[in-house]
Amino acid sequence: MRLSLSTVALFLMLTIPAVSQENCTVPLPPVLTLVSVQPETGNIDISWNPSPSTNIAAYIVYTYNETTAGWISVDTIKDPSITNYTYLTSATKYQIVKFVVAAYRLPLAPGKDGCPSELSNSLSTIFCSTAFDTCRAKIAVMWNKYQDAPKKVTGYTIFVSENSGPLIPKYDTPAIADSYSINTFSTDANYCYAIRASLDDATFSFSNKTCIVTSFQNPPSWISTDYVRVNENKDIELAWSADPSSEITRYVLEKAGTSFSTVASLSASGSMVFYTDRNADLTKINYYRLKAINNCDLAALTSEVSSNILPVIRNSGNQLEIDWNQVVTGTHSHEYELMINTGSGYRFLASTDTSTAYSAGLADIVFDLTAGQLCFQVRAGQKNPVGSAGESISSEACFSPGETVTVPNLFTPNNDLLNDLFRPVMSFTPSAYHLVISDRDGKVLFESGDFNESWDGSDAVQGVYLWTLRVTAPSGKKISKTGTVAIKK
Repeated sequence: MRLSLSTVALFLMLTIPAVSQENCTVPLPPVLTLVSVQPETGNIDISWNPSPSTNIAAYIVYTYNETTAGWISVDTIKDPSITNYTYLTSATKYQIVKFVVAAYRLPLAPGKDGCPSELSNSLSTIFCSTAFDTCRAKIAVMWNKYQDAPKKVTGYTIFVSENSGPLIPKYDTPAIADSYSINTFSTDANYCYAIRASLDDATFSFSNKTCIVTSFQNPPSWISTDYVRVNENKDIELAWSADPSSEITRYVLEKAGTSFSTVASLSASGSMVFYTDRNADLTKINYYRLKAINNCDLAALTSEVSSNILPVIRNSGNQLEIDWNQVVTGTHSHEYELMINTGSGYRFLASTDTSTAYSAGLADIVFDLTAGQLCFQVRAGQKNPVGSAGESISSEACFSPGETVTVPNLFTPNNDLLNDLFRPVMSFTPSAYHLVISDRDGKVLFESGDFNESWDGSDAVQGVYLWTLRVTAPSGKKISKTGTVAIKK
């Protein structure tokens, strides 16, 4: 119970025998010598030297009230031989607590409330606090300096408790210190700290105990590229999977032509990160990597480098050569599918596990052409040991055959299913067609008006033969060609 000075005086009048004196000489104040916190309980032990004046009946303990900006009494010690007191409180967990003590003397003067001394010198508790800097992996322990009077501070000792163990002295600092940095600790451990001020008379003043858990923000252990897709708007769509146990949700996307630079700050949606690059140059390979950013604004993990697939077509006589780059330059493998569009939508053409090249015979695909272009697209299915399996899609690579006619100069009709037939290769479906094959004597061995019909060479021996071709292209263009073809059996 907190008592006012007048209440204390009344209490003393009722409990302390009166001495018949008419006047009261104000006693000298005691000297407050020590204020120390019990780290485990938070209670405060207070000690003082007795007042040198006689007839001291009691001591009154005061603490400072920040709200009223004044001293308020917290208790009265009725036995003047007792010069210490324990103040029960939880305030030491949150703030510095200040104290003074006054002596109370009898007798009372007529019409007076009592005879208290002036307030003693003040002393404050040591308040200890901690801060865990996860960015630099350091624990900062901080405290206010203990007063240097009436006793001089000779140094401070930091006591440490790990995982509910006892507080033990660990680090020493000079008397001028008010903080200490600790970088040796275990992760996900509970540490408690208290400060002890050593005084020049071999006594000590302790602080409160403050605790902290050394938990770091859990970063992802992996980031996996799920796909890099070129959509119908010719934008590049990207998706990544990240370790779902990660506590990081902030990411930075970097893009490179020759060197990487930041192009976007992204947030995870669950364990997924998405981005659409609307400024991609699809004539080039665009490289991307994703960085997980922790709460220190540092990259905790960087993904593998991924890129869009860029197919390239080369026409080499009767063959189309299609090459493309790998979609990811990291550790994941891919299955590639080559798709073809001859005018009625994309369909499967071929697949490969490791190769990034394909050769297509023009004769095998040109007769399906219903538009002016042959277009190709590469799709990559990811074999990913972590994260989600996704499919990357390349941009289109198109080839315009034009109204061209190519005629083989050799075939081998030996029934091995390889190059067994002879017919012209056209990049279009002709509206008129006439093919004649003869020997050197002018004897006609084969004649056809059907562009789908081939000569099997069954009525010819090994040698060289003449052919004549007349076709009309869809544009109305008339094409006439003659040449020779060799049969090898």
